[in-house]
Amino acid sequence: MIQYSVEFTESAREDFFNLYCYETTHPKSLSTEKLKVAVTSLELMPERFPFFEEKPMVDKQIRIMKEGDVCIFYFINKETKIVSIIRMLYVQNVIVEQQLVTS
Repeated sequence: MIQYSVEFTESAREDFFNLYCYETTHPKSLSTEKLKVAVTSLELMPERFPFFEEKPMVDKQIRIMKEGDVCIFYFINKETKIVSIIRMLYVQNVIVEQQLVTS
């Protein structure tokens, strides 16, 4: 089985920090520990999650994994064996952004 490395973009780091800050003030809202486990699981078989099928992302082969109320967007580079976490957003924010893009 092929093992991948997982890296975060600057935007994904900021997203995770913001989610962590939110968790400290709203402890029952989400678990950043669960997000860490979910992201780490991408080291093995990252292709198991679907492509994000909304324009303009569909052409960029961005995949989406959902953990609770958070969508984790990532890209797989098969040549370098690196999974790049691009964004980590609340589901509600993703829906709003989709509506803005398609309007």
